[in-house]
Order: sequence, then structure tokens, then C-alpha cells
Amino acid sequence: MKIKIWSNHHAPDLLPEVAAAWRGDQLLILCPPQLGDRSFVSRLQSVREWPEPPVLGVFTSGTLGQPRLVLYSRQNIEASLNAIHELFDLSRIEHLFCYPQAFHTFGLTLGYVASLLRGWTLHTPLGKYSRASHAARVALSAEKVLTLGTPTHFYDLIQYVRETGERIVPSYSCIMGGAVVSPQLWMEVRQELAIEAPSIGYGCTEASPGISHLAPGILPESEGEIGRPLRSVQSSISTRGVCIQGASLCLAILQNGKIDFPKRLWVRDQIRPGVDGSWQFLGRLDLTLNRGGMKFSLEAIERDLAARLRVPVVASAVRDMRLGEDLALTIAGPETVAGELDGALAHWGLQSRRERVRFVKEFPLNECSKLDRRRVKEAFDMREISL
Repeated sequence: MKIKIWSNHHAPDLLPEVAAAWRGDQLLILCPPQLGDRSFVSRLQSVREWPEPPVLGVFTSGTLGQPRLVLYSRQNIEASLNAIHELFDLSRIEHLFCYPQAFHTFGLTLGYVASLLRGWTLHTPLGKYSRASHAARVALSAEKVLTLGTPTHFYDLIQYVRETGERIVPSYSCIMGGAVVSPQLWMEVRQELAIEAPSIGYGCTEASPGISHLAPGILPESEGEIGRPLRSVQSSISTRGVCIQGASLCLAILQNGKIDFPKRLWVRDQIRPGVDGSWQFLGRLDLTLNRGGMKFSLEAIERDLAARLRVPVVASAVRDMRLGEDLALTIAGPETVAGELDGALAHWGLQSRRERVRFVKEFPLNECSKLDRRRVKEAFDMREISL
């Protein structure tokens, strides 16, 4: 088996490598630039028989876990893309603008692979995500465009358009995924970015990547609405999270030197099903603050504070001698917002403590180029020791 490793950001020569993998010429592993361990190569080469040929692999870290390699067959990705794309009017898509990097499954499957399978022209910013990324999107003059991005990408694009006054050409649709989308953001995307029919995706790396989808043009009725389950996965909801199985479930997972071929997986997310069959995402079960027996969703606190303070916030649960756990906040913004914290937290019945608030220029990333919550939390543990 020929294994090719790509460890870079968006670049013009990546799409041909994805095409070669799709033809079966190589197994292409997309590695975040921070990932230093390459021991997975020898483990993959030692596998003598595969249930299906693997074509692509990406790394994920889940909520708090260590990096693990997720491998896909062509059937996995095709099943997921077909289920998602059947919700769209494909005759209105000729161009695809992809913010997410290819070492994240969002960018790889819904971006690079989808462009190959559908014959769409792929547009990506070059290199790392930056303000110049939005200049590239605004410069795209086509109308039959599907734009891919996280809520942060769309927030930033809206700010760019507001600040520059540049006109963005009206387009058909977009997929917002990777985090909760509010009804307000959905409306701003439609009104200020002239995207006629925004949509919202929910999934995970192991689901190649879709689990549910809010179809294009449907306004979410509440924060966290993520549409109906896709036909490519069989899913069930319980107190353990979401159980997924079916055609789009990944081929294999390699972690700690061991390779598994899963038949089903649990996603540790709290999902509320609606009477009409739609789902609402409430937060990840592993991100909870248990403060004296009262439980809070850290993600819900983060979203609320970010909206009230207008700066990015990461909430952590840290040790407390009296309460068991208490809230700690890391804020990527000016220290002047400290005076607004108690007012913002009053909604939750919480107060801020000086020693449990940190201000940083940017959040640390893990080897998968995602927010490193462990390092954020450890900074408070070290601070408490030094006090």
C-alpha cells in the first residue's frame, strides 16, 4: 500500500493528491502541521487485510481525547455526501468555496472530495486562515456557489464586509458546521452576505462526516437546531449520547497503536429530539461544570458570554475545595471586559473570581489544530499551585 502524507494548509497541489487517492493510487493521510508523531505509518503497513480499501485519513481529537487517525473508504464518504447533497438543488451549484482546511473532515469531504465527485470548481484561501481568506471569498463573482465554513468563518466574513464596504455577489447556499449556529447568525448570513438559502450541518469525523442536517433555506427556530438525521446513518439518542452506525460510519480508527473497525460508535453529545423529528444540539456531555451539585453546560456558558462580551471565551471546570468544581474563564480579548463579567454571569447565577479569569492573545491548539482544552485548564491548575 502506497501511503502519502500531506501536512500543510490549503495549497493548489492538494486537489490532485486527493484525486489520486480517490482513484485508488494511494492512501492519503491529511496531517495537521502540529502533529509530530508519524508512528501510524508502520502500523498501517502491517495491516494485511482490509474490509474495504482505505483511501483517505484524517486526525481528530474529540472533545478532550488524544489524536486518533480516522480512515475512510470511498463508500463511507459517498454515502454521507449523497445524503447531504440530496437536500440541495445541485443544479444551482457550480462553485464551492471551502474555508475549513483539508486536515479537518469538513474541508476534506464536503470540500475537496465533493468538488471532484460533482465536477464543481473548488476555491480555497491559500495557507492559514486569515483576513485575506475573506478577500478571496468576496472576490468570487460567481452566483452558483456553495460556501463551507464554521460559524466563526461566517461571523468574520460579515465583519469584513461591514468594515470594507465591499459588495458580495449573491449566491445560492452555504453549510455552517462545527459549532452551534444561532437564528441571528443565520439571518445575518442571509441578509448581509446575500446567501439565499443557508443550511446547518451536524456530525463528527467518524461519520464521514454528517449525522443530521438542517436543509437549505430553513430558519432554525432556536439556537442549536441541527435538522433531521441523515439517511446514511442509523442513529439513536440516550443518556450516553448519540449512537451511530451505517454506511457512512468510518472504515477504521487507529489510536494508541491499535486499529479498530467499528460497527457502531457513541458520540458524547447531548441531543434533544423534537416532536417533528428534528434535533437540537445542547452541548457535549464531557463539557459539564458540576458546581456544588448544580450542573452547567460549559459550551452554553461560552456562547452566552461571547455574545454578551463580544469576545471569544473558553469556559473550564477547575477544582474547588468547597464546591467540587468552579468556573474558570479564558478570554481572547482586552482585559477591559473584566468589569462586565459579573453582569454577564448573573444570568447563570455565577460570579467571576479574579484568580480564575485569564486573558490571552489566542487559544492554544492541540496536535489536531483544534482548541486544546486540556492546556487551557492546566494553566489554572498551575496558577492555583503558585498562589
